[in-house]
Amino acid sequence: MDKKYEFKEDPERSIEGNTVIRLYDENNNELGYYEYDVPAEKWVWLQKLFVVKHYRDLGLSSILIEHFLELARDALKASQINVYIAPLEEGIELGRLINLYAKHGFEIIEHSSKDAEGRIKIVN
Repeated sequence: MDKKYEFKEDPERSIEGNTVIRLYDENNNELGYYEYDVPAEKWVWLQKLFVVKHYRDLGLSSILIEHFLELARDALKASQINVYIAPLEEGIELGRLINLYAKHGFEIIEHSSKDAEGRIKIVN
């Protein structure tokens, strides 16, 4: 049986131009979230992606990224999607995060020892 997930916007955290979307399971446990910004028409930035430690390594990062990409393409009509890639806590490897985003179609355009930036250009 497939798990059922629900995505909800968090209006209390969606401030200063950023929007926070939280992921919940069927028991209303928060599993993670992503935060994005729309700095200009058709341009969307994925600022943060986080999975609660207890729920890591279950494929939830991919579920969050796919939901974000669908939202950016379909609802926000983005022609460019950027992502800021940096570990949000100690013990998370930058290389693993870069591979995750590359798997979802992001081209890595900048990279340092602490962070990276990825981009997808959408041709309509």
